[in-house]
Amino acid sequence: MVSGLVTIGVAIEPDWLTTHWAVSVSMELGRRLPLRFTLGFNRYPPHITLYQASFRLNPELLESSLQEIEWWPAYSAAVAGLGVFAESFIFADLQSSPELLAMHQSAVRALVTHRAQDAAPAARQGLVCLSTRETENVKQFGYPFCGDAFRPHITLGRASSLVGRGELDAILAGFPPPRETTFQRLTLYVGGPDGQCDR
Repeated sequence: MVSGLVTIGVAIEPDWLTTHWAVSVSMELGRRLPLRFTLGFNRYPPHITLYQASFRLNPELLESSLQEIEWWPAYSAAVAGLGVFAESFIFADLQSSPELLAMHQSAVRALVTHRAQDAAPAARQGLVCLSTRETENVKQFGYPFCGDAFRPHITLGRASSLVGRGELDAILAGFPPPRETTFQRLTLYVGGPDGQCDR
């Protein structure tokens, strides 16, 4: 049971093929770079966050809000490439679409009124290189990727040093992503300070 101020996200989980790919890439990143965490099949599983914020509630109390979220479990999308956010978070970016944006908007509507208005998630504190829109979103929603700034992605790890484009390109060449990802399940998770999550 988790109580007090806690970072909670609503996410969709990818199919097994994409999960295996994301864990493999995260582990390879961990071999090449100093990472604060790597993904796993049980601890820190791969996920696509629809919305995340800080709440002064137990996550279990928000589970009823999941019923208000519209999502399509048979919907598929493709990995568009690897990227870096705020100089340290390594993302597998997914191709956005009207369907993914609608899922995101539905999650925001279901949860935003419950969030702690005076607190941003621990993972958002001290972020660098945010755009003006992302900074405004953190203040208004507690999450930088809201509205037209929504960026569907799988967080693969958080580096302790700067990440070069060449390193990401080399890893992607050695680990080509699946041609498409099917979303398997909608879930709530508790977020950690480095962008990792536990169910």
